[in-house]
Amino acid sequence: MEILKATAIKETTTILLIMRKKIVLCGGCFNHLHSGHLYFLKTAKSLGDRIAGLNGYRSMLIVVVSNDKLNKRKYGKKAMLAEARKKNIEKLRIADKVVVGQHPADFKKTIKKFKPDIIVLGYDQNIELGRTGLKMIRAPKRTPDANRSAASRRRAGMHRRATRSVSGKKK
Repeated sequence: MEILKATAIKETTTILLIMRKKIVLCGGCFNHLHSGHLYFLKTAKSLGDRIAGLNGYRSMLIVVVSNDKLNKRKYGKKAMLAEARKKNIEKLRIADKVVVGQHPADFKKTIKKFKPDIIVLGYDQNIELGRTGLKMIRAPKRTPDANRSAASRRRAGMHRRATRSVSGKKK
């Protein structure tokens, strides 16, 4: 598993600034890749390229894959290991860099490390960053059945179960 040290990240960020690249950051669990994930990654890359191109820059897409602890909490027994999810994203050849997140509860720390110019969120992601001055873009929903991650969590029994009344009937 590749976990970059702070000095390596700072050096990479400096090199990218010199090369006139805008850093685009997106993230997710990416458990059992599906077409919705592919759409999200292609959209993040495309949005980054378009925005960076307006100012004569090129974009670099960094994808942060959630760590094993967070993924296990979200998907239970069906959780894939972070290294396998990272390799799956790398095989797509959309992202310029894929890393495993270190801070499941605090995405702000990841942002501080990579210093992105743009953050692309999935249509179903909610991240509160406060006033950071960063450009945040929400990727549009692809199709009516695009929420396959939520569907797979439901199949895994990770969804909120219906409550039952005393009589045993669903409320």
